[in-house]
Amino acid sequence: MLSAYFDDSGTHTTSPFVVMACVIGSEAQWSPFEGAWKAQLLEPLPGKPALSRFHMTDCVNRLGEFQDYSDAEVDLVIKTFRDLILDAGVHGYAIGVPRQEWDNFIIGARRFFFGDAEGHCTRYCICFAAEWTFENSSDRQVTVIFDDGPQHISRAEQIAENLKMIFTGGPGRAELFGPSFLPVVKFAPLQAADMFAWETYAYGCEWKDDPFKSIRLHYKRLIESNRFVAGFMDREKIEALGNIFVESS
Repeated sequence: MLSAYFDDSGTHTTSPFVVMACVIGSEAQWSPFEGAWKAQLLEPLPGKPALSRFHMTDCVNRLGEFQDYSDAEVDLVIKTFRDLILDAGVHGYAIGVPRQEWDNFIIGARRFFFGDAEGHCTRYCICFAAEWTFENSSDRQVTVIFDDGPQHISRAEQIAENLKMIFTGGPGRAELFGPSFLPVVKFAPLQAADMFAWETYAYGCEWKDDPFKSIRLHYKRLIESNRFVAGFMDREKIEALGNIFVESS
């Protein structure tokens, strides 16, 4: 059975961009990855104290355990943990939606049908995990796992339970299990999902104003591996999605 770990970014109400990301792999991939990640936390850089977890927001902004890091050390420690993700051979998918564009068009009956931007991104990522599993795993089963933050639980449970009625392991379908909710400080794959979500959010906030904006090097390395994919919805795609509801009504 595969395990897909999810994390969000930009889901606070003042954020201009909403992202959900997942990283998916087998037990044979996740087990050595967790060992390598936890070993790196114990000695993140020469001379630096151990970290309780790797958190991109804190790292980039030099907060908490990263407050004594220089700019060069921030860049190096991100690269170090990013390379562990790449070396693990896992895959990832992220989707980003500009909140204002979504809220301006997905209203009324459309809102009832599609939900808010966070719910749409969550649903899309879980569907990716199920479809990727069917296409790439011989047992065609996947467990979906979120961190245990209260902002996830009710939404993820409702969406996952609805999707489990579709993804039941029948012909042409993988089988969904979960969702489970685990503490991010204890589970390294959730920290990997946090990195992918943050990088997608950082790029997406600039992409919505400039689709040709250059990509951060760390994010570029993930995308260039051809194992990490991100999709972004502009106004045209949001309106096209909303019009599907009108046409099917």
